Amino acid sequence: MTSPETIDDNVGRICNMITYALEAAVPKSRDPTHLKALPSRIANLLKTKNRVRKNWQHFRYPEDKRLFNELQRLVHIEIEKWTQSTWDDKLSKMTVNDNSIWKLTKWFNSSRSYSVPTLRNNDTVATGDQEKAEMLSNHFLSVHTDALARGNASFVFKPSASQSEVFDEVIRPKLNHFFKGNDSLVFSYGTSNSGKSITMQGTRDQPGIIPRVVHVIYQSIHGHTDTELKLKPYKSCQATIFNERERKELLDEKSAIFESLHSSLTESHDTSLSGISRNMPL
Repeated sequence: MTSPETIDDNVGRICNMITYALEAAVPKSRDPTHLKALPSRIANLLKTKNRVRKNWQHFRYPEDKRLFNELQRLVHIEIEKWTQSTWDDKLSKMTVNDNSIWKLTKWFNSSRSYSVPTLRNNDTVATGDQEKAEMLSNHFLSVHTDALARGNASFVFKPSASQSEVFDEVIRPKLNHFFKGNDSLVFSYGTSNSGKSITMQGTRDQPGIIPRVVHVIYQSIHGHTDTELKLKPYKSCQATIFNERERKELLDEKSAIFESLHSSLTESHDTSLSGISRNMPL
C-alpha cells in the first residue's frame, strides 16, 4: 500500500466483508403474514377481558366470572366477523392482471402432508397410518377408563327437544313424588354457556323448569284454599317469676358477661351494644 487511495480501498473492502459476514450470520426475521393488526375495538375488548380475568383469578367474585365469560364470547364473535370481512375484502380485490387469484389458487392446490412420527408403545412400533391409528385408539381407551368419570344417563334429549318435553319426562314425576311427602332435588350441572340458565328459566314463549314447577304447585292447591280469612292474631305473654336470690344470681351472671365485653372495647369506648344497658336483665 504505497498511496492513500490504496489504503482507502482496502479499508472499504474490509468494511464490506464485515458487513456481509454480519448479515450472513444473523438470520433475517419477518413478521408472520397471517398475523394482522386487530381493529382497535377488538384490541380493547381483549384488554378488558384480560383485566377481568385477572380480577377473577385474584378475588374469585362470581360477577367477574360471568363478565369474563361474556367478554370471551364477545371477543370470539368479533374475531370471527373481522376474519370473515377481511377474507371477503381480499377476495373482492383479486384480479387476473396482478396474478393474485392464481397465487391463491396455487396456495390452495399445494400439497401439505402432515405425517405423524413413528409411535412406540412398550415393545410395539407403529410406522404405517393404520398401525398409528390403532395404537392411538388403544392408548386413549386405556387412559380414559376411570370409573369416576363414567355415569349413566336416564334421559338423552335431542337439541330440538322442547321445554315441555323435558319437563314432562324428567321433572313432573319428581314433582309428583315430592307432593307425596318425599324429598326431591333438581339442579343443573354443566360447563359455562352450555344452556343451564335457559333450561331452568326458559323464555317468555318457552318457560323453563322453574316457572313450570311454580305453575304446577299453584295448580295442585286449586280447590284446597279458603275463601275467607280464618287466621287470627295470637298474643302471648310469657314471664318467669324469680325470688330475690335467683334474681341476684341472674344479675351477677349478666354483669360478668358485660364486664367481659367491656374489657374488650377500645380505650375510646367507641363500641357499644345497641339497645342494651348494663343493668338491663336479658
